[in-house]
Amino acid sequence: MPVLPKSLVTLGASLQTARTAVKLRRAGTAVPTQEKALANLLDHLAVTEQGRGHGLARGQSYAEFARRLPLRTYEQFIPAIERMKRGEPNVLWPGRCSFYAVSSGTTAGPTKYLPITEDMLRHFRQAGLASLFYYTARVGHAGIFRGRHLFLGGSTSLAPLPESTATPAYVGDLCGIAALNLPGWVERHLYEPGNAIAQIADWSAKIDAIARQTCKRDITLLAGIPSWLLILAAAVMDRATNSKSHPTHLQGVWPNLECLVH
Repeated sequence: MPVLPKSLVTLGASLQTARTAVKLRRAGTAVPTQEKALANLLDHLAVTEQGRGHGLARGQSYAEFARRLPLRTYEQFIPAIERMKRGEPNVLWPGRCSFYAVSSGTTAGPTKYLPITEDMLRHFRQAGLASLFYYTARVGHAGIFRGRHLFLGGSTSLAPLPESTATPAYVGDLCGIAALNLPGWVERHLYEPGNAIAQIADWSAKIDAIARQTCKRDITLLAGIPSWLLILAAAVMDRATNSKSHPTHLQGVWPNLECLVH
Protein backbone atom coordinates (compact mmCIF):
# COMPACT_ATOMS: atom_id res chain seq x y z
CA MET A 1 0.00 0.00 0.00
CA PRO A 2 1.55 3.37 -1.02
CA VAL A 3 2.34 5.87 1.74
CA LEU A 4 0.69 9.28 1.36
CA PRO A 5 2.90 12.37 0.92
CA LYS A 6 3.23 14.67 3.94
CA SER A 7 1.13 17.41 2.31
CA LEU A 8 -1.86 15.06 2.09
CA VAL A 9 -1.31 13.94 5.68
CA THR A 10 -1.46 17.53 6.98
CA LEU A 11 -4.49 18.30 4.79
CA GLY A 12 -6.27 15.18 6.01
CA ALA A 13 -5.42 16.06 9.62
CA SER A 14 -6.94 19.53 9.18
CA LEU A 15 -10.15 18.06 7.73
CA GLN A 16 -10.39 15.44 10.49
CA THR A 17 -9.81 18.16 13.10
CA ALA A 18 -12.83 20.04 11.77
CA ARG A 19 -14.95 16.86 11.80
CA THR A 20 -13.89 16.06 15.36
CA ALA A 21 -14.76 19.59 16.53
CA VAL A 22 -18.29 19.17 15.13
CA LYS A 23 -18.61 15.75 16.78
CA LEU A 24 -17.52 17.08 20.18
CA ARG A 25 -20.12 19.87 20.03
CA ARG A 26 -22.94 17.35 19.75
CA ALA A 27 -24.64 16.62 23.06
CA GLY A 28 -25.77 13.22 24.26
CA THR A 29 -23.33 11.02 22.36
CA ALA A 30 -21.49 9.45 25.32
CA VAL A 31 -24.05 6.79 26.33
CA PRO A 32 -24.80 5.58 22.77
CA THR A 33 -21.05 5.35 22.13
CA GLN A 34 -20.55 3.25 25.27
CA GLU A 35 -23.47 1.01 24.32
CA LYS A 36 -21.96 0.51 20.87
CA ALA A 37 -18.60 -0.40 22.45
CA LEU A 38 -20.27 -2.96 24.74
CA ALA A 39 -22.18 -4.51 21.82
CA ASN A 40 -18.92 -4.84 19.89
CA LEU A 41 -17.19 -6.48 22.84
CA LEU A 42 -20.05 -8.95 23.31
CA ASP A 43 -19.90 -9.90 19.63
CA HIS A 44 -16.30 -10.99 20.21
CA LEU A 45 -16.57 -12.42 23.73
CA ALA A 46 -19.63 -14.53 23.01
CA VAL A 47 -17.62 -16.88 20.74
CA THR A 48 -14.75 -17.43 23.23
CA GLU A 49 -14.41 -20.13 25.84
CA GLN A 50 -14.56 -17.48 28.56
CA GLY A 51 -17.73 -15.98 27.08
CA ARG A 52 -19.51 -19.30 26.71
CA GLY A 53 -18.50 -20.31 30.23
CA HIS A 54 -20.04 -17.17 31.71
CA GLY A 55 -23.13 -17.16 29.51
CA LEU A 56 -22.25 -14.04 27.54
CA ALA A 57 -24.32 -13.43 24.42
CA ARG A 58 -24.84 -10.80 21.76
CA GLY A 59 -27.31 -8.09 22.69
CA GLN A 60 -27.03 -8.46 26.48
CA SER A 61 -27.51 -5.37 28.62
CA TYR A 62 -24.62 -3.94 30.63
CA ALA A 63 -26.31 -5.03 33.89
CA GLU A 64 -26.50 -8.63 32.64
CA PHE A 65 -22.91 -8.49 31.36
CA ALA A 66 -21.66 -7.21 34.74
CA ARG A 67 -23.66 -9.84 36.62
CA ARG A 68 -22.33 -12.72 34.53
CA LEU A 69 -18.67 -11.64 34.30
CA PRO A 70 -17.29 -10.87 37.78
CA LEU A 71 -14.17 -8.84 38.51
CA ARG A 72 -11.05 -10.99 38.85
CA THR A 73 -7.39 -10.59 39.71
CA TYR A 74 -4.57 -11.28 37.26
CA GLU A 75 -3.73 -14.46 39.13
CA GLN A 76 -7.18 -15.85 38.30
CA PHE A 77 -6.45 -15.30 34.60
CA ILE A 78 -3.08 -17.10 34.64
CA PRO A 79 -4.37 -20.58 33.61
CA ALA A 80 -6.17 -19.11 30.58
CA ILE A 81 -3.18 -16.95 29.62
CA GLU A 82 -0.83 -19.93 29.85
CA ARG A 83 -3.06 -21.83 27.42
CA MET A 84 -3.03 -18.82 25.06
CA LYS A 85 0.77 -18.70 25.27
CA ARG A 86 0.87 -22.35 24.12
CA GLY A 87 -1.11 -21.34 21.03
CA GLU A 88 -4.69 -22.30 21.95
CA PRO A 89 -7.26 -20.17 20.09
CA ASN A 90 -10.51 -18.57 21.32
CA VAL A 91 -9.69 -18.68 25.04
CA LEU A 92 -10.13 -15.08 26.24
CA TRP A 93 -10.47 -13.50 22.78
CA PRO A 94 -11.23 -14.87 19.29
CA GLY A 95 -8.29 -16.40 17.45
CA ARG A 96 -4.70 -16.84 18.60
CA CYS A 97 -2.54 -14.18 20.26
CA SER A 98 0.85 -13.34 18.72
CA PHE A 99 2.16 -10.73 21.21
CA TYR A 100 2.53 -10.61 24.98
CA ALA A 101 3.55 -7.51 26.92
CA VAL A 102 5.58 -8.09 30.07
CA SER A 103 4.81 -6.20 33.25
CA SER A 104 7.33 -5.82 36.05
CA GLY A 105 4.80 -7.19 38.54
CA THR A 106 5.16 -4.29 40.96
CA THR A 107 1.79 -5.01 42.63
CA ALA A 108 1.98 -8.76 43.08
CA GLY A 109 5.45 -10.16 42.66
CA PRO A 110 6.38 -12.08 39.51
CA THR A 111 6.40 -10.91 35.92
CA LYS A 112 2.98 -10.76 34.27
CA TYR A 113 2.27 -11.65 30.65
CA LEU A 114 -0.49 -9.52 29.12
CA PRO A 115 -2.01 -10.77 25.84
CA ILE A 116 -1.91 -8.14 23.07
CA THR A 117 -4.24 -9.18 20.25
CA GLU A 118 -4.50 -7.78 16.73
CA ASP A 119 -7.82 -6.21 17.71
CA MET A 120 -6.16 -4.51 20.68
CA LEU A 121 -3.38 -3.14 18.46
CA ARG A 122 -6.02 -1.83 16.05
CA HIS A 123 -7.76 -0.17 19.00
CA PHE A 124 -4.46 1.40 20.13
CA ARG A 125 -4.02 2.95 16.67
CA GLN A 126 -7.59 4.25 16.56
CA ALA A 127 -7.51 5.57 20.13
CA GLY A 128 -4.15 7.25 19.59
CA LEU A 129 -5.39 9.10 16.52
CA ALA A 130 -8.65 10.02 18.25
CA SER A 131 -6.70 11.51 21.17
CA LEU A 132 -4.62 13.63 18.78
CA PHE A 133 -7.71 14.90 17.00
CA TYR A 134 -9.42 15.72 20.31
CA TYR A 135 -6.37 17.85 21.04
CA THR A 136 -6.25 19.53 17.62
CA ALA A 137 -9.99 20.22 17.79
CA ARG A 138 -9.56 21.83 21.21
CA VAL A 139 -6.72 24.14 20.10
CA GLY A 140 -8.35 24.82 16.74
CA HIS A 141 -5.58 23.74 14.37
CA ALA A 142 -3.62 20.67 13.26
CA GLY A 143 -0.15 22.17 13.69
CA ILE A 144 1.25 19.11 15.47
CA PHE A 145 0.95 17.16 12.20
CA ARG A 146 3.34 19.54 10.42
CA GLY A 147 6.29 18.36 12.52
CA ARG A 148 7.53 15.11 14.04
CA HIS A 149 6.23 13.13 17.04
CA LEU A 150 8.83 11.82 19.47
CA PHE A 151 7.74 8.73 21.43
CA LEU A 152 10.03 7.76 24.30
CA GLY A 153 9.27 4.15 25.14
CA GLY A 154 10.83 0.80 25.83
CA SER A 155 12.82 -1.24 23.34
CA THR A 156 11.04 -2.54 20.25
CA SER A 157 13.20 -5.67 20.32
CA LEU A 158 10.96 -8.69 20.95
CA ALA A 159 11.89 -12.19 22.07
CA PRO A 160 10.27 -15.42 20.79
CA LEU A 161 7.88 -17.00 23.29
CA PRO A 162 9.23 -20.55 23.89
CA GLU A 163 5.86 -21.96 25.02
CA SER A 164 4.16 -21.12 21.73
CA THR A 165 4.64 -24.18 19.53
CA ALA A 166 1.43 -24.03 17.46
CA THR A 167 2.16 -20.58 16.04
CA PRO A 168 4.96 -17.99 16.47
CA ALA A 169 4.45 -15.55 19.35
CA TYR A 170 6.65 -12.83 20.82
CA VAL A 171 7.11 -11.08 24.13
CA GLY A 172 8.37 -7.58 24.92
CA ASP A 173 7.62 -4.09 26.17
CA LEU A 174 4.08 -2.81 25.51
CA CYS A 175 5.38 0.48 24.09
CA GLY A 176 7.72 -1.48 21.82
CA ILE A 177 4.93 -3.74 20.55
CA ALA A 178 2.75 -0.71 19.82
CA ALA A 179 5.62 1.09 18.05
CA LEU A 180 6.21 -1.92 15.80
CA ASN A 181 2.57 -1.80 14.68
CA LEU A 182 2.23 1.85 13.68
CA PRO A 183 0.56 2.73 10.35
CA GLY A 184 3.04 3.20 7.50
CA TRP A 185 2.25 6.90 7.06
CA VAL A 186 2.92 7.52 10.76
CA GLU A 187 6.30 5.77 10.58
CA ARG A 188 7.31 7.80 7.53
CA HIS A 189 6.01 11.28 8.34
CA LEU A 190 5.68 11.52 12.12
CA TYR A 191 7.43 8.86 14.18
CA GLU A 192 10.66 9.57 16.01
CA PRO A 193 13.21 8.25 16.93
CA GLY A 194 12.76 5.61 14.21
CA ASN A 195 13.04 1.84 14.36
CA ALA A 196 16.83 1.60 14.59
CA ILE A 197 17.08 3.73 17.74
CA ALA A 198 13.83 2.35 19.20
CA GLN A 199 15.43 -1.12 19.28
CA ILE A 200 18.27 -0.02 21.57
CA ALA A 201 17.89 -1.70 24.97
CA ASP A 202 20.68 0.18 26.80
CA TRP A 203 18.92 3.20 28.34
CA SER A 204 21.85 5.63 28.38
CA ALA A 205 22.82 4.79 24.80
CA LYS A 206 19.22 5.17 23.70
CA ILE A 207 18.82 8.61 25.33
CA ASP A 208 22.07 9.79 23.76
CA ALA A 209 21.06 8.51 20.31
CA ILE A 210 17.63 10.17 20.53
CA ALA A 211 19.12 13.49 21.62
CA ARG A 212 21.70 13.38 18.85
CA GLN A 213 19.14 12.60 16.14
CA THR A 214 16.26 14.87 17.17
CA CYS A 215 17.84 18.06 18.53
CA LYS A 216 17.87 19.55 15.02
CA ARG A 217 14.46 18.22 13.96
CA ASP A 218 11.04 19.90 14.11
CA ILE A 219 9.45 18.10 17.06
CA THR A 220 5.86 19.19 17.67
CA LEU A 221 4.70 16.42 20.02
CA LEU A 222 6.50 14.59 22.82
CA ALA A 223 5.16 11.43 24.49
CA GLY A 224 6.37 9.21 27.31
CA ILE A 225 6.54 8.64 31.06
CA PRO A 226 7.24 12.00 32.77
CA SER A 227 10.29 10.81 34.70
CA TRP A 228 11.82 9.44 31.46
CA LEU A 229 11.00 12.66 29.60
CA LEU A 230 12.88 14.73 32.20
CA ILE A 231 16.01 12.68 31.55
CA LEU A 232 15.57 13.09 27.80
CA ALA A 233 14.94 16.84 28.15
CA ALA A 234 18.22 17.31 30.01
CA ALA A 235 20.11 15.31 27.35
CA VAL A 236 18.50 17.24 24.47
CA MET A 237 19.23 20.65 26.00
CA ASP A 238 22.79 19.61 26.77
CA ARG A 239 23.25 18.43 23.17
CA ALA A 240 21.85 21.75 21.84
CA THR A 241 24.08 23.92 24.05
CA ASN A 242 26.93 25.64 22.23
CA SER A 243 28.78 28.96 22.22
CA LYS A 244 25.71 30.78 20.88
CA SER A 245 22.84 28.82 22.41
CA HIS A 246 22.08 27.84 26.01
CA PRO A 247 18.48 26.56 26.01
CA THR A 248 16.78 26.41 29.39
CA HIS A 249 13.61 24.65 28.21
CA LEU A 250 12.61 22.33 25.38
CA GLN A 251 10.98 25.02 23.26
CA GLY A 252 14.40 26.60 23.11
CA VAL A 253 15.42 23.51 21.11
CA TRP A 254 12.10 22.67 19.46
CA PRO A 255 10.27 26.00 18.99
CA ASN A 256 7.16 24.34 17.53
CA LEU A 257 6.74 21.85 20.39
CA GLU A 258 3.18 22.27 21.64
CA CYS A 259 1.82 18.94 22.92
CA LEU A 260 2.97 16.59 25.69
CA VAL A 261 1.37 13.17 26.02
CA HIS A 262 2.06 11.13 29.16
